[in-house]
Amino acid sequence: PGVSGWEVVTASVQVGINSAETANATCPGTKHVLGGGYSAPGDIDVHFSFPIGTNIWSVTGNRPVISLPGPPTLTAFAICANTN
Repeated sequence: PGVSGWEVVTASVQVGINSAETANATCPGTKHVLGGGYSAPGDIDVHFSFPIGTNIWSVTGNRPVISLPGPPTLTAFAICANTN
């Protein structure tokens, strides 16, 4: 019994000005999400960062109308492993 096959999985989305997007990092196969987080530039407001079911870490963020130029990326991180 225990944890094996530990890995970090990522998923990224571009967030346009005055819009919201969700990035879902999904654990492969039968692995379970043990935790997670996100990376976002300063002009993305992250509203949610939580697990969905047993194998997804979901992050939702938006950019205000007044924002930095360029298409910033919101990235979700899932810590995945086999659990016995």
